[in-house]
Amino acid sequence: MAKLLKKTWVRVALFVSLGVVVLGAILLVRVLNSSTVDTRSQAAYDPMQACFSMCDSFPHAVRSFCKSRCPRLAEGKMNCDQFCSVNGISYDQKNFCVKVCNERTKGHEAHTQASHGPAAIQTYVPNNVQTTPQTDQPTPVSTSTPIPVDAPMIPATVSPTTQPQSQPSSARTYTEKIFTSYKSSTASYGSSSGQVLTAYTPTGDTQTNRAAVILVHGGSFTSGSRASLASTAQQLTNYGYVAFSIDYRLCPTSIAMVWTNTPSQVQEGCIQLARQDTESAISWVRNNAAQYGVDPNKIILLGSSAGAIDSLYVGLEPLSGIQPPIAVVSDSGAILQPDLPAIGSVTPEPAVLFLHGSTDTVVPTGAALATYNTLQSQGIPAQWNLYQGAGHVIKITPTVLSSIVQFLAKYVN
Repeated sequence: MAKLLKKTWVRVALFVSLGVVVLGAILLVRVLNSSTVDTRSQAAYDPMQACFSMCDSFPHAVRSFCKSRCPRLAEGKMNCDQFCSVNGISYDQKNFCVKVCNERTKGHEAHTQASHGPAAIQTYVPNNVQTTPQTDQPTPVSTSTPIPVDAPMIPATVSPTTQPQSQPSSARTYTEKIFTSYKSSTASYGSSSGQVLTAYTPTGDTQTNRAAVILVHGGSFTSGSRASLASTAQQLTNYGYVAFSIDYRLCPTSIAMVWTNTPSQVQEGCIQLARQDTESAISWVRNNAAQYGVDPNKIILLGSSAGAIDSLYVGLEPLSGIQPPIAVVSDSGAILQPDLPAIGSVTPEPAVLFLHGSTDTVVPTGAALATYNTLQSQGIPAQWNLYQGAGHVIKITPTVLSSIVQFLAKYVN
């Protein structure tokens, strides 16, 4: 009997041990499966991988530049619209990029909230909301003193340039609207089909020594036309300026003109082509000054984007021996870092007004700030107007135009 009981307990112990082993194996398999699912789920929402996939849909020439910005997108330092604003991609490609970016962002946000809780979203999801809303008339932060490159983009204490309390009547001509209409005409300033300008003169003006503003359009040196700045030219005539909006020779759209401090020979050639034409336009306006009632010693350049880059180079580092303009207005432009040491090589240097958005990634805000600081170090008059929350190209609203004419009035009188 004792032997039988002993055998029975041995069998029970064996069955229990076997059950424990089987149960442990089942639990281990479930844990491993759970870990595998989580890993795959995380990979599906990996912001860096999603970003690289979007970049791979871009033309080959801009993929590396696109991928270099993926960490900023993944860390929430750049929103989808800013990320997808890359020179060298088409309008449809940008819209597709923004759509995919937003969809992946929403999907990743839902996954992150489920896995880590709502508080974790700020760590994993790109920030798609501007901290400062953009408006048609953004308020600039303005200064005319050097700003450290590593300082916050919005200086703590600045004061806008203000118009002097008392001015001669000739000064008020360029700060108050004294004309209500204009007349326009078209002319060629060179032999090429792309070297054309439209002149805008105030109707009824009897003076013969007006300041002239030459406007240079943007478009990555591959597109755009003088028509894009026609409205600004027309508004300048209200203040007494004679305005010339120019076309210049463009490079093929197949050339990707992306901001880089080491441009290729082809890219440099595109910029030099625009510089040559702008300098030719200045010479043409001077040679025909009497016809338009212009003072040949009061020429101003106003450029937007690529036109601003062009205007800065023509004003500060001209290719030919032309007399430089008295002032340059740079709307979202800059000079490449390797070319900054050449600033100060011409006399007299023009005064420069910078209009730039704090979130500009096409012509990086830091590049424009470095150009401004270089001018300051050379003792060249310059003013820095930073538009908080604005991206590439500042829209010339009445408020922005007022700040431009206030700046220019100090140098045309």
